[in-house]
Amino acid sequence: MNIQTELMAMAINYINEVMEAEHIYCFGSRYLQQQTESVFGDLKGLKRAVHFDLLVVTDNLCPRPDFIGRLENMEEMEVTVCLMVCTRAALDDALLHNNRFYHTVISKGRLVYGKTGTAALLPAGFDEERDLEAIRAYRENCAARGAKSVFSTMNYKNIFNFSAIPLYTKSLVEVCREVVYVCMGYEPEGYSLEQLLDLCDSIDPRFNELIPRFTQRDIFHYKVLLKGSWRKGKVNMMEPRMLDLYDCCERFIGHAEAVCARKLESAVEG
Repeated sequence: MNIQTELMAMAINYINEVMEAEHIYCFGSRYLQQQTESVFGDLKGLKRAVHFDLLVVTDNLCPRPDFIGRLENMEEMEVTVCLMVCTRAALDDALLHNNRFYHTVISKGRLVYGKTGTAALLPAGFDEERDLEAIRAYRENCAARGAKSVFSTMNYKNIFNFSAIPLYTKSLVEVCREVVYVCMGYEPEGYSLEQLLDLCDSIDPRFNELIPRFTQRDIFHYKVLLKGSWRKGKVNMMEPRMLDLYDCCERFIGHAEAVCARKLESAVEG
């Protein structure tokens, strides 16, 4: 059993401890790397982790419908998991209503777990034109919700004011929601920025580079954006570099718009 298969088995066992799954599909996997360094110790090196994107179909109640679980194996190598959870009834209804995300996962994803005695899942027919209309409408709604926030962040480009941070975070949330829906057909209501960024990474690896998590400074800025705020305290050894944060968000938003535009173009041509 290779390490990725072993980690997948651990993830499945963990999921079944939290909720009894009927089916589990893997629709994405990747290796993550994080650079560790310190002037006070010999900590230089790369920390590697395996990440899985999973859809869990269950009829049992789940305490947290959408969450990222962290596991460790005996070799101290982490596995991270982004879960989408739905009931069989909700899945059948979504397929009936032309949901592109569920249709794609069921038809193209890898079935990594199936409970004995449960009926197989079969994708329904899919209407491409109807989906294209839904994408355009959703994108317009995201733009309307995020426009004020994006416009406000522009006013903070050359102002080193920490009150701009929640505006950056809000802008990223709306842009990520647009990317996820346009590219995956999944409507991520109620997701945290961390979960949304995780999904964007599974769509295009460039997103991971635009909000990097390699150096200590990268990770600090990443956590500031996730929280949406920052306060100076005794335990804080760093302060956010506001221009760096702005440039990071601006590059991310620009790439996101290009990714969405390409997706729409390919959908129209197809």
